Amino acid sequence: MPLLNILHFVILVVSSYFLLNTISNIIYLKYQSKKPSVKKGPKISVLVPARNEEENIRACLEYLLDQDYENYEILVMNDNSTDRTGEILDEMAREYPRLRIYNGAPLKEGWFGKPYALQQLCEYADGDYFLFSDADTIHSRTSLSFCMTNALYHKTDLLSAYPRELIGTFGEVMNVSAMFLMTSIIMPLPAIDLWKWKHASFCLGQYFFIRSDVFRKIGGFEPVKHAITEDVAFGKVVKSLGYKTKFLDAQPHVACQMYKSFGESFKGIGKNVYDAVGKNLLLFGGIIILIGLIEYPVVRLLAGLVTAQGVPGMVAASVILFFLMWLLVVLDRKIPLYGAILYPAQYFLILAMVVYFRFQFRSGKGIVWKNRTMGR
Repeated sequence: MPLLNILHFVILVVSSYFLLNTISNIIYLKYQSKKPSVKKGPKISVLVPARNEEENIRACLEYLLDQDYENYEILVMNDNSTDRTGEILDEMAREYPRLRIYNGAPLKEGWFGKPYALQQLCEYADGDYFLFSDADTIHSRTSLSFCMTNALYHKTDLLSAYPRELIGTFGEVMNVSAMFLMTSIIMPLPAIDLWKWKHASFCLGQYFFIRSDVFRKIGGFEPVKHAITEDVAFGKVVKSLGYKTKFLDAQPHVACQMYKSFGESFKGIGKNVYDAVGKNLLLFGGIIILIGLIEYPVVRLLAGLVTAQGVPGMVAASVILFFLMWLLVVLDRKIPLYGAILYPAQYFLILAMVVYFRFQFRSGKGIVWKNRTMGR
């Protein structure tokens, strides 16, 4: 019994940390993210990779063409698309002279698709800053001015930010929420400013902004050419070389709907979760223990209610703290509200992602993503 009490106390401490970390990060994002005010200044090259994006690319580019920042160009790489992406891009290029469209070379050995497409595209860009943005993003008129305002204010070399994740289906609610694992239970965002350690960095490929001279000095995407989560790896490279990185909240300025179904979101988020915590055996074991600590109080609470044997106070308190933590995440990231009560299932799915993709990659099967196989 004393050992059980110790376990309950440990879980209570862990749940308290998660809640405090979530509150701290929400406050950090709110007060560090400055409202856009810079409308003219250094030239920005907006770089958009597009592979089989016929459903998204027109909307993405039309919003990017309507910015309140004056000095920018838009470059798009048609990355060997097999759908109507190339046709749509050609139509838009004739309609909008600001657009510059390029066709990507066949995938080079040793590279994954997205970093290779962007590496090629950067050769044509001449901006003082590069904004990398996915083709499924939707930008407000202030998207570029938000980046430039905050880059200049914080004197940062690399800036990335959370867009607003547009979640349309129950399956997306269950899986996309895993994106916020980092800022709810793992990473205290103020550490990005305070620590020089390369792992105290966070970068999302959907939307990140970097000085072009810094990008070129580090060799572009060459150091992360075979990384599954090239964006996270890229942020670590920048930080490790002594450059300043910053992570903010861009919800009012850019949105993104990455996936349209449970299967698509499980595969897309899962490969990233695996890359973050599943490849390393110690991290793999750690995430199993961590999610076990999150799930245990819920199981113990339900068992106590069903058997009418009562529930220890520390267990009940831990469930409340975990729920409050996830409720804050749901409210802050504008996830459908019912997602708050589903956190035990969502964290179990994170564990399922890690286990499934560890088997897929370790067995040499890899996964098919954008009609290309990763991991073999």
